[in-house]
Amino acid sequence: MAVALLFIITLYHMLSNKWANYINQTLAVIKLTTYSIIALAGIVKLISNWPESKRNWQTPITGTTDVKDYSTSILLVNMMIL
Repeated sequence: MAVALLFIITLYHMLSNKWANYINQTLAVIKLTTYSIIALAGIVKLISNWPESKRNWQTPITGTTDVKDYSTSILLVNMMIL
């Protein structure tokens, strides 16, 4: 499926640069609209549930999750890539 999509994208880029720009701009608008809706929904959820949301930001992470281990593992992966 992914190869077919790449073939279609390559084909319309080869046929017309003008139409490729129109299609890419349309896809960018769709992506921007989707991200904006998701962000707006998150902000509305944050505001509508403000007392609980405020408490979540004020308390540290507890339980089995260790933030230090998580950040250390990300740092190690980044160091291996360099």
